[in-house]
Amino acid sequence: ENDQIPTLIFDEIDAGIGGVTVQAVAERLYYAAQNKQVICVTHAPLIAGRAQTHFYISKSAVGGKTRIKVQQLQSDERVMEIVRMLGGTADEEATLNHARQILKYREEG
Repeated sequence: ENDQIPTLIFDEIDAGIGGVTVQAVAERLYYAAQNKQVICVTHAPLIAGRAQTHFYISKSAVGGKTRIKVQQLQSDERVMEIVRMLGGTADEEATLNHARQILKYREEG
Protein backbone atom coordinates (compact mmCIF):
# COMPACT_ATOMS: atom_id res chain seq x y z
CA GLU A 1 0.00 0.00 0.00
CA ASN A 2 2.85 2.39 0.75
CA ASP A 3 4.98 1.57 -2.28
CA GLN A 4 4.82 3.32 -5.63
CA ILE A 5 4.12 0.25 -7.78
CA PRO A 6 0.69 0.81 -9.40
CA THR A 7 0.38 -2.55 -11.17
CA LEU A 8 1.25 -6.09 -10.08
CA ILE A 9 1.47 -8.86 -12.70
CA PHE A 10 1.52 -12.55 -11.78
CA ASP A 11 1.88 -15.40 -14.27
CA GLU A 12 0.49 -18.70 -12.96
CA ILE A 13 0.84 -17.69 -9.33
CA ASP A 14 -1.08 -20.88 -8.52
CA ALA A 15 1.61 -23.23 -9.89
CA GLY A 16 2.42 -25.96 -7.39
CA ILE A 17 -0.10 -24.94 -4.74
CA GLY A 18 -3.57 -26.11 -3.84
CA GLY A 19 -6.29 -26.16 -1.22
CA VAL A 20 -6.08 -23.62 1.58
CA THR A 21 -2.90 -22.13 0.09
CA VAL A 22 -4.78 -21.19 -3.10
CA GLN A 23 -7.49 -19.63 -0.96
CA ALA A 24 -4.88 -17.61 0.97
CA VAL A 25 -3.26 -16.41 -2.26
CA ALA A 26 -6.69 -15.46 -3.66
CA GLU A 27 -7.41 -13.41 -0.52
CA ARG A 28 -4.08 -11.58 -0.70
CA LEU A 29 -4.55 -10.78 -4.38
CA TYR A 30 -8.07 -9.53 -3.69
CA TYR A 31 -6.86 -7.17 -0.97
CA ALA A 32 -3.85 -6.02 -3.03
CA ALA A 33 -6.31 -5.11 -5.80
CA GLN A 34 -8.08 -2.65 -3.52
CA ASN A 35 -5.16 -0.22 -3.98
CA LYS A 36 -3.44 -1.45 -7.14
CA GLN A 37 -4.18 -2.94 -10.51
CA VAL A 38 -3.53 -6.69 -10.30
CA ILE A 39 -3.20 -8.79 -13.45
CA CYS A 40 -3.01 -12.50 -12.84
CA VAL A 41 -2.81 -15.48 -15.20
CA THR A 42 -4.26 -18.43 -13.32
CA HIS A 43 -5.74 -21.88 -13.73
CA ALA A 44 -7.21 -21.84 -10.21
CA PRO A 45 -10.95 -21.17 -10.05
CA LEU A 46 -10.67 -19.74 -6.53
CA ILE A 47 -8.22 -17.10 -7.75
CA ALA A 48 -10.14 -16.34 -10.95
CA GLY A 49 -13.36 -16.11 -8.97
CA ARG A 50 -12.02 -13.28 -6.81
CA ALA A 51 -11.23 -11.06 -9.81
CA GLN A 52 -13.33 -8.01 -10.61
CA THR A 53 -12.80 -8.59 -14.34
CA HIS A 54 -12.23 -12.00 -15.92
CA PHE A 55 -10.65 -12.58 -19.33
CA TYR A 56 -10.42 -15.88 -21.20
CA ILE A 57 -7.24 -16.21 -23.24
CA SER A 58 -6.97 -18.87 -25.93
CA LYS A 59 -4.11 -19.73 -28.23
CA SER A 60 -4.25 -21.52 -31.58
CA ALA A 61 -1.97 -22.25 -34.51
CA VAL A 62 -3.25 -21.09 -37.90
CA GLY A 63 -1.11 -21.46 -41.00
CA GLY A 64 2.06 -21.87 -38.98
CA LYS A 65 1.36 -18.75 -36.94
CA THR A 66 0.23 -18.55 -33.36
CA ARG A 67 -2.93 -16.56 -32.73
CA ILE A 68 -4.05 -15.37 -29.35
CA LYS A 69 -7.62 -14.39 -28.57
CA VAL A 70 -8.58 -12.41 -25.47
CA GLN A 71 -12.24 -12.24 -24.47
CA GLN A 72 -13.71 -10.45 -21.46
CA LEU A 73 -16.23 -12.75 -19.85
CA GLN A 74 -19.66 -11.55 -18.80
CA SER A 75 -21.75 -12.98 -15.97
CA ASP A 76 -22.99 -16.29 -17.44
CA GLU A 77 -19.78 -16.82 -19.41
CA ARG A 78 -17.83 -16.36 -16.23
CA VAL A 79 -19.88 -19.00 -14.42
CA MET A 80 -19.27 -21.43 -17.28
CA GLU A 81 -15.52 -20.73 -17.28
CA ILE A 82 -15.31 -21.37 -13.54
CA VAL A 83 -17.24 -24.62 -14.15
CA ARG A 84 -14.69 -25.57 -16.81
CA MET A 85 -11.81 -24.67 -14.49
CA LEU A 86 -13.35 -26.92 -11.84
CA GLY A 87 -13.35 -29.78 -14.35
CA GLY A 88 -17.12 -29.92 -14.68
CA THR A 89 -19.71 -29.46 -17.38
CA ALA A 90 -22.78 -27.27 -17.80
CA ASP A 91 -25.13 -30.18 -17.11
CA GLU A 92 -23.74 -30.83 -13.62
CA GLU A 93 -25.89 -28.88 -11.16
CA ALA A 94 -23.45 -29.36 -8.27
CA THR A 95 -20.57 -27.89 -10.27
CA LEU A 96 -22.73 -24.99 -11.48
CA ASN A 97 -23.69 -24.23 -7.87
CA HIS A 98 -20.06 -24.46 -6.77
CA ALA A 99 -19.01 -22.00 -9.51
CA ARG A 100 -21.78 -19.59 -8.49
CA GLN A 101 -20.67 -19.81 -4.85
CA ILE A 102 -17.07 -19.03 -5.81
CA LEU A 103 -18.23 -15.92 -7.68
CA LYS A 104 -20.67 -14.92 -4.93
CA TYR A 105 -17.84 -15.02 -2.39
CA ARG A 106 -16.12 -12.21 -4.30
CA GLU A 107 -19.22 -10.04 -4.15
CA GLU A 108 -19.43 -10.49 -0.39
CA GLY A 109 -15.83 -9.29 -0.01
